[in-house]
Amino acid sequence: MAIKQYKGILIWFSVAIAATVLLSLIANVPYIYSILGLCIWIFIGHWVTLDDEAHDGFSNPDNSKEIWLSSRKELAVKLLVLICLLTIIFLFPSLKEYGA
Repeated sequence: MAIKQYKGILIWFSVAIAATVLLSLIANVPYIYSILGLCIWIFIGHWVTLDDEAHDGFSNPDNSKEIWLSSRKELAVKLLVLICLLTIIFLFPSLKEYGA
C-alpha cells in the first residue's frame, strides 16, 4: 500500500474515534454502542449505494469490472467488521461500562 493510503486510513480512523467519543458524550451511551452505530451506518450506506458501482452505474460509466469487484469486496469487509463487532459485544458484555 502506498503511504498516501495509510495516511487516509489513519485520518478516517481518527475521525471515527473522535465521532465515537463525541456521540457517546452527547447521547450518554457507552462507546461500544457508538462504534456499533457508526459501523451499521457505514455498512448500510455502502449497501444502499452499491448499485452506483455496478455496470453502467453512476460511479462506473465505463463498465469496469475492477470497480464493481472492489466495491463488493469493500462491502464484504465492512460486513465482516460488523459481525466481529457484534460478536465482541455479545462475548464481552462488560464493555457497556465504558463511556457515557
